[in-house]
Amino acid sequence: MRTSVALSFIGILIMIQISPIVMASPKFFVTVSTDKSNYSPGETVVINGALSDSQGSPVVAGSISIQVVSPLGESIHVDLVYTDSEGQYSDEFPLVQDSPDGSYTIYVTASKSGYEDAITSITFYVGESTSESDFVITVSPPSQTFSPGITIVFELTISSIGGFSHTVILDIDGLPTGSTATFDPPFIVPPSSSILQIQTSSDTPEGTYTLTIIGTGGGKTHSISSKISSAKSGCLIATATYGSELSPEVSFLRGFRDNIVTSTYAGSMFMRSFNAFYYSFSPVIANLISENPFFKNIVKHSLYPLIASLRIAVEVYGLLGFNCEVGVITAGLVASFMIGVSYILPVLFCLIGILIKFSALKITLKNRTRFFLKPIYLIWASSFFFIAFGEFLVNPYLMSFASSIMVLSTILMPTAITLWILSRKA
Repeated sequence: MRTSVALSFIGILIMIQISPIVMASPKFFVTVSTDKSNYSPGETVVINGALSDSQGSPVVAGSISIQVVSPLGESIHVDLVYTDSEGQYSDEFPLVQDSPDGSYTIYVTASKSGYEDAITSITFYVGESTSESDFVITVSPPSQTFSPGITIVFELTISSIGGFSHTVILDIDGLPTGSTATFDPPFIVPPSSSILQIQTSSDTPEGTYTLTIIGTGGGKTHSISSKISSAKSGCLIATATYGSELSPEVSFLRGFRDNIVTSTYAGSMFMRSFNAFYYSFSPVIANLISENPFFKNIVKHSLYPLIASLRIAVEVYGLLGFNCEVGVITAGLVASFMIGVSYILPVLFCLIGILIKFSALKITLKNRTRFFLKPIYLIWASSFFFIAFGEFLVNPYLMSFASSIMVLSTILMPTAITLWILSRKA
């Protein structure tokens, strides 16, 4: 029984840890290809493609807008189709007999409620091509804006011209400092596509970066540029509440984050998870606060305990200035414990009291203390081991997970300890 309870708590905390991924704005990716790369006037062009989400699963009933533009810049075909049960779509159109020779471009836009639009394109040639075989790289979307510490995803489409069938090896230049990139797959034979994932650093400087995506194969090298823009993560809810980024409260919160938390390895790894979670919902909350004065007043008063907790944490950090890593972990413990006292303990303790009073199982307070305290204590204690291990290995994923678990379990500690004290008096 105790083991199952502990596992249940661990499962809940893991779900909280991965919730940024679940709550993030959904994106999907669209591919497009033609049955041939070269056509003659009068032939039928067959277009095929697929729509998938960020996990590679097919997206059903997505609307696919198709536009074909001739070498003269004229639109010669427009259609709207939908993906089937396997996320696939298809379309076709005939080329008129007097179609001009040259390169034609197919533009595809995928849309579905709840998703961000996905855009891609491909080219084909009409007439006798006098040029040798080649390939073309396109990227979707052409640019993105991100918060530091977030993973950016692009879809690359490699199209074949003139029957090009050599393996193309992909590479990238211009990444922000501390960022890493992976291609899946890293080499392909056109026509095909690859997913580019860029893991940014939590301390990525604000600015716009031009990425150069390079493809090499068959003795040829081509590249395409894309832009990513990093906006310094703002305290959106606090800014909306206090009315300005220059207000004393917002300045303090920003300074605590930039000068203390993200200046250390442990703190910056924690902010990677925190940013993914916080920025998944904070824009919506900030808009509600800005539009509702009554709600703004409630949030303003509810932030006072948080700011007071962080001010004490700053003093603790200053006392341990001889080691910034130890200082930020200790300050995080103090702040998390006080946040648990201020926000979680009152609500959770009331709920537990109601459950104890009306429980059909008549479980005693002492038993309930074991139920809450021991799993939290074990998880809390183990988080320090994983933090130390993460520091030793300089493993960002382990450190991000361990620091998040430490904060979450510390927030729950006041409730468990209060129950234990009450059970001793029972």
